[in-house]
Amino acid sequence: MQSTIKSVETSNQLLCLWAHECLRVFADRLVDATDVGWFYAQLEGQLKDRFKKSWVDVVGTEDKRLLFGDFMNSESTQYVVIPDMDELIDKVGPSPQALTTDHSH
Repeated sequence: MQSTIKSVETSNQLLCLWAHECLRVFADRLVDATDVGWFYAQLEGQLKDRFKKSWVDVVGTEDKRLLFGDFMNSESTQYVVIPDMDELIDKVGPSPQALTTDHSH
């Protein structure tokens, strides 16, 4: 984890980071939609049973995309959640499809 005490100030932020790390370590390696669905159910079950929190309580949305990064704020290198996919796309540039498009014609 690249996080510091400055970027994790609340229990929900810590649980959000924990969920993100679980997804990167385990779910990213799953290739079957059924297995990924099972994993999310397990993760949500742990949040509920162990921490008495729902996914929405922790992440703030029903969206299952959960990304962290240290590049969204040019004045800080804190490893923080990236809640807005449009903002992320604006920050990192064109889509992979745009990068592979042949512009030589």
